[in-house]
Amino acid sequence: MHDYFTSSSLSRRDFLKGLALTAAALVLPSAIRWPEGQALEPVSPFWWCDLRDGKPHGSAHAGNCFGLPGSLMKLVAATALLEERLLSPDSPLECRGTLRIKGQLYRCQHAHGKLNMRQALAGSCNIYFAQAAEVLSTRRFLQYAEAFQLNRPTGPGRESAYLFPSRMALAHPSQLYVLGLAKPMQPSAAQLLRMTRHIALRDIHGFQPATWRILQSGMRTAVTQGTARQLDPQNSLRVAAKTGTTPSGDLYQSWVMGFFPIEKPVVAFCGRALSGTAKDAAVPAARKWLQQAPWASV
Repeated sequence: MHDYFTSSSLSRRDFLKGLALTAAALVLPSAIRWPEGQALEPVSPFWWCDLRDGKPHGSAHAGNCFGLPGSLMKLVAATALLEERLLSPDSPLECRGTLRIKGQLYRCQHAHGKLNMRQALAGSCNIYFAQAAEVLSTRRFLQYAEAFQLNRPTGPGRESAYLFPSRMALAHPSQLYVLGLAKPMQPSAAQLLRMTRHIALRDIHGFQPATWRILQSGMRTAVTQGTARQLDPQNSLRVAAKTGTTPSGDLYQSWVMGFFPIEKPVVAFCGRALSGTAKDAAVPAARKWLQQAPWASV
């Protein structure tokens, strides 16, 4: 596999050149409406729900878009590692920028140094999770993906709007699934929104309270210090979020999912940029969407 995350074939110069050529081509629902009836601008690429009633909002086009989830799957991996007690959340793993495991090269844009799990989620560290995946089998990862219902459609007529691995796909190394780069697994925006809702409300029976704390803390730190720090720069909504970027030919596609406010979540959202990294496309689009919505009425 050759892409930005797992190969030395693409240099940083090539990566930046790709960003310069990128246009923000976003998923465009026809309209999104707030429960009171106030319409958001149709340029919003987001599928979202009011956590008080659980109803999703957005067009079918937005909810049914699907693709490689990228680093969003680190949340699933973290859950599996914590619930199975395979790795302590406080145990540091070191990121030196690159790491070779079984002949495969993994990389981050820069060396993060020693990280615990919360910091690794916030900084979306590929090296941390590539190392952590060594103690996490593909089968076990997929069991937790199923716990988040990523194997189930979100409603009638959406059975083909996502991909979930068959048993034959278990041969893929766990790192590909943990980093969200395994082609057999491509969830939809609506499924990822449902996953975000689970994390916001902590409502999957049997998960430990400590697991939810790490997931939410990692997502909150991503907004205050990590990959989503431009999402809510004024800290007006107190957002928690996770970003993901995946290769798309010579360019990139990206996601952002999250909820707010962190203390008592009321809104969950998920959006996808069909062209550009999370930093350059998904996060700026999400920031614009958050700023235009009438959240003061929440």
